[in-house]
Amino acid sequence: MREELLEILSKNRPQLVENIDPEHGILNDLLAQNVFTRRQAKTIEVMPDPFRQVEAILDNLRRRPDEDFDKFCNILCKHRQDEVVEKYLKPLKSASSEIDGWFHVFSLQTFPVLKTRPNCSAFFDFGPFFSVKV
Repeated sequence: MREELLEILSKNRPQLVENIDPEHGILNDLLAQNVFTRRQAKTIEVMPDPFRQVEAILDNLRRRPDEDFDKFCNILCKHRQDEVVEKYLKPLKSASSEIDGWFHVFSLQTFPVLKTRPNCSAFFDFGPFFSVKV
């Protein structure tokens, strides 16, 4: 699995363990999609604590290829856990610019929504390196 996905799993592990519901067929789907072997799925299934089940799922997932990460996300969505996927498993979408060797990253949510009338303009000043005229 590529480093970006491993980092997402590590960084968000506490929230994933707390919020993923491992019951209701998730393990069966992971098995059916060849993400886990029958033995891995059975080992996880017999764990009495759902939190430990999720920890085991995440541990096994880390050793799988990128495609299995995508399958896992799709399976969670299928089982109505798409909020977990959106909140904790998808990389952050951000805009970035590189100016004079400085790398600036800013979230698109950082900027307020600008409502203007036609033919009006606004000027956003982001410091000495970057400004935008709209």
